[in-house]
Amino acid sequence: MLLLLGVVRVRVDQWLAHGEDYSFLAKVIEEEGVDLVFLLPTEAAQLVDHWSPRPFPIVKQMIVGAMPVTVKLVSRIMPSCKILTILYASTELQVISYNTIICADQFQDFDSGVFCPEEWFKVLDNVGKGQDRKDRDLSRPKVIYTGQTIDDDDDDDYGDEGKTKMR
Repeated sequence: MLLLLGVVRVRVDQWLAHGEDYSFLAKVIEEEGVDLVFLLPTEAAQLVDHWSPRPFPIVKQMIVGAMPVTVKLVSRIMPSCKILTILYASTELQVISYNTIICADQFQDFDSGVFCPEEWFKVLDNVGKGQDRKDRDLSRPKVIYTGQTIDDDDDDDYGDEGKTKMR
């Protein structure tokens, strides 16, 4: 996790020295006038809990990614920033996609299992060349699943797509 404060940065090692104290992190963001914050979803959830009684938005832009982001969490985070960017990766397409939301009632709950169903991405062939196109990204990489299978006989931690459900 890295907070960008223009020329001032709060690095992971500085934050961990405070024992993952989210109140410290929230205080730094508020007092230093942070414009852009990059967080893991779990960190963003903790910060939103600290900011909940305060007026929103707190930061200009928040980037959340590097692990699955749920619809419920996105709806909780949105009021805390003016611009929210969700990062997610697709190992099948070999791309990292993103969706930027201007936080003014643009959030929709898509039922495809992928938060951002219409994105620009590059489709690669077997030699690594391809073309950009805008399309529906309906691939469901295993990283979006919790790994909790509904079939008790399945020993695979991730399960098959037909046997794994998001919770």
